[in-house]
Amino acid sequence: MDQDIQVLRKLASQYFEYAMSDENHRKMELHRASNDLKKGTRPVVLLSEIPWHELQPADELQPVCEDPILRAVESKIRMTLFQKKYFPGDMVIPPYIGVTKIVLNENDGLKPIYTEVDRKSQNDVHAHQFATQFHTMEDVEKIPFDKVYYDRDATMRQYERVADAIGDIIPVKLVGMYAVMGIANTPWDLLASYMNMDDLLYNMVDEPELMHALVSRFTDVFLDRMRQYEELGLLEGDSYDLHCTPALTNDLHPDRDHVKLNQVWGRAAAQILGVVSPEMHDEFDITYQMRAMAPFGLVYYGCCEPLDRKIHIVEKIPNLRKVGVTPWADPNVAIEAINGRFVVSAKANPGLVGVSSLDMDAIGKEIETIVDACHRYDCTCDLVLKDITTVCGRTENLVEWEQLAMKLVHKY
Repeated sequence: MDQDIQVLRKLASQYFEYAMSDENHRKMELHRASNDLKKGTRPVVLLSEIPWHELQPADELQPVCEDPILRAVESKIRMTLFQKKYFPGDMVIPPYIGVTKIVLNENDGLKPIYTEVDRKSQNDVHAHQFATQFHTMEDVEKIPFDKVYYDRDATMRQYERVADAIGDIIPVKLVGMYAVMGIANTPWDLLASYMNMDDLLYNMVDEPELMHALVSRFTDVFLDRMRQYEELGLLEGDSYDLHCTPALTNDLHPDRDHVKLNQVWGRAAAQILGVVSPEMHDEFDITYQMRAMAPFGLVYYGCCEPLDRKIHIVEKIPNLRKVGVTPWADPNVAIEAINGRFVVSAKANPGLVGVSSLDMDAIGKEIETIVDACHRYDCTCDLVLKDITTVCGRTENLVEWEQLAMKLVHKY
């Protein structure tokens, strides 16, 4: 047995031990209760989108496997075990190692044209300035429809390599597409990759017909891609993650053999429209999301855009179950409007951990404001620290945030 496999087997054993623990199963039930809108459920605390490049000096995170397939699995397990040890919150891990199905979306290819504005960051977060590629109604036809392919042969090569190495220690499972990976309708995020931001926003007033045509086209492309995912059997019915929030629920019942769209979560957002009025947001996004999200069993709407004064339009989306509340929203206003009807997916301000010395009073005040409002209006809640570009190389920033958050949510 070579060194790669020996290392991976030891890590897989540790991973599986926790996956099967009572603690992990209790947290799974907490996730389900929150997503099922069970009254009296305490907020779920999660940390995601960690700046691992700043934590990599830790010996526990250093992969040693030379085989690239095994090295990828090793790295994922190491990060999971590291987070479990130092800042777990209410993270859950599935009782298997997932090997993702290799799905190819082929089209004639509309590519973003951009210049990079900032190369200072050492991670993969950089600023870009995009060029406008849509000027006339004829340009709408530039947006291609995808032809989806499942590369089963390449997938099975990866699966067999992993299963041969650790399959007798922990189940190895093929994993399909879910609402973090591939299932999200965000036409305005896409448009922002093909248009200068000034053009995008001004055109909503100056060229509304063009902007409607573009969003409609992106919606058609999305729905056609989802149809292909369903027909090809590529949907994942055993998802634990919903874009950094809990996905587990008792209200979706996927077929074991062929998962349907109405048995999984859909996700949508329009971050760019955070600066427009509720009326414009409704006209240019919600109208199309009502069509795009209709096939899904449950829906999560919102990302970084403040929706505190837009809940009355967001609630038009069919099967809506979860709504994002960002650090740029007034949580009291948003949570009062949600009023227990949807899960509050509250995002903590990552800027508060991106410093060399934490202001624990400010962190505590932010968390308490969210938690108190959820308690007042009887809302279930995800309290999520994500989009963490930096912690100034201080793992302890994440540790101290997690410890305070867990202390405060246990008040309820």
